[in-house]
Amino acid sequence: TIDQAIIADYKLISAYGRSEHIKGGVAIYKHNQVSYKTESVGLEQYSIEMTCEVSAIKIRMTKKKCLYLLGVYRPPGSNFDNVLKVLSEALDKLPLSAKKLVMGDVNIDNLDETSRERSAFNELLRGYNIQRLDLPPTRITEISISSIDIVCSDLDQDMISVEVTITN
Repeated sequence: TIDQAIIADYKLISAYGRSEHIKGGVAIYKHNQVSYKTESVGLEQYSIEMTCEVSAIKIRMTKKKCLYLLGVYRPPGSNFDNVLKVLSEALDKLPLSAKKLVMGDVNIDNLDETSRERSAFNELLRGYNIQRLDLPPTRITEISISSIDIVCSDLDQDMISVEVTITN
């Protein structure tokens, strides 16, 4: 299961593991040298296996400020209306006043400006004052180039640095 995956120098903080299918899900780890207090938020119950899978943590930055990190995985071809429902339910559980970071693989190509799914996804995020960052292509094959992974936030975009590593 996903909670048995061990990564050297990291501690698992929160995870959604599939019960009906082997492999997959969402896991959020914290490096052992990171001193911020972190805890699971417990949003896994909103996941729909093989449709939209979520897990979230709360990172205490100071005594008064927290950052919420929501990890998301949406398998290709899953029911898009259900995806939006899961994301809405998860985001609704996070405090309005807290800063949020949403990351993962949603299989919605940000390079396709004509995509209905792209428009609806970005509209959903706007309702929470969250913006999807423009990432370079994250999936490159012989026949296509797409940007299907996400980093989204209500933080000032100048405060966020993202690096895409091509791993083949």
